[in-house]
Amino acid sequence: MQLPDEFLQAKPIQRFHRFAIVEHGDHAYFGLLGEDGVNNYFQCPRAVITGLALEFGGMAGHMEALSKSLPPSPQMVPFYTTMVFAGAMLGGDAGGHVMLNFFTPSGDGLTTTLNPECAATLEQSLKTSLDALPHRPKPIDVFNTYTPGPESKASSTSEYFGQKYPSKTLEALGLLMVRANLLDRAMVQLFTRLSGLNAEKAEALFFSSRNNSARVGMILALLPTVNLNEEHKKEINKSLEKARSVMDQRNDLVHGEWRFNEDKMAVDLFTPTAPKPEKRHKTLTVTPQFIEALASEYRGATMMVSAACHYQMAEEDREYLGSE
Repeated sequence: MQLPDEFLQAKPIQRFHRFAIVEHGDHAYFGLLGEDGVNNYFQCPRAVITGLALEFGGMAGHMEALSKSLPPSPQMVPFYTTMVFAGAMLGGDAGGHVMLNFFTPSGDGLTTTLNPECAATLEQSLKTSLDALPHRPKPIDVFNTYTPGPESKASSTSEYFGQKYPSKTLEALGLLMVRANLLDRAMVQLFTRLSGLNAEKAEALFFSSRNNSARVGMILALLPTVNLNEEHKKEINKSLEKARSVMDQRNDLVHGEWRFNEDKMAVDLFTPTAPKPEKRHKTLTVTPQFIEALASEYRGATMMVSAACHYQMAEEDREYLGSE
């Protein structure tokens, strides 16, 4: 291999200067002592040091292998680093492989891919090694993917993403999501009847807003424009206020901060607009019974909204019969 011309005047290096690497702010400083006895000083961002360390580590391994005519041996990364792993299935030509990302304190990202068998072997090897430690360390939740607090002590649990949750609570939450959807459908039907739009246009307009309060407001805004007696309008208004109430309670569950609380779950709520400071922080103890009661409230609200829809239909039928 022909040596590039720019290396013909390269300075021979004897060793690091007495300060190998000094960090200051976002930069690193280091000195190299030449064979001529002259110290050469350098300054660069920390990320550059990371790259140099990897390059020099690999170069050392290859030079040793070349001198012995052996394949290069694996090299330890010669600097302190904290690593986290993020796995993701890849598509295309890499389908079925797992991507691992290694992040260093300086922000550098090192990436590799493993086939499923290699990833499974790595997982088992890590588990065996960690289980052999006197005190198994708990993982640091770098990406905020773990529910905080000690794991559930409920008699029946279901494990997801490495954590055990109370099974009955998860079951009740599933029921609540179904009931919430049924209330949405009833409100769409009421909006369709009151607005006079066809079903497709009414549904598109209703779901154009993600805000439940705004959806209720759209229906309430129609009430003065429809031909209904005042008693029926009051009943519709009452059903919508009931719907608003249960949806607000569900929003508290969805947007609060969840955590484990012995055999239950807890949700911490923060309402910065509350008039009194003591009212701004609130904790809900979430049990299956609590969620089932809310699901039952959703069922009641759905029935009231559906009944309100029939008020409109009944009025239209009376008008039609009276015109004959």
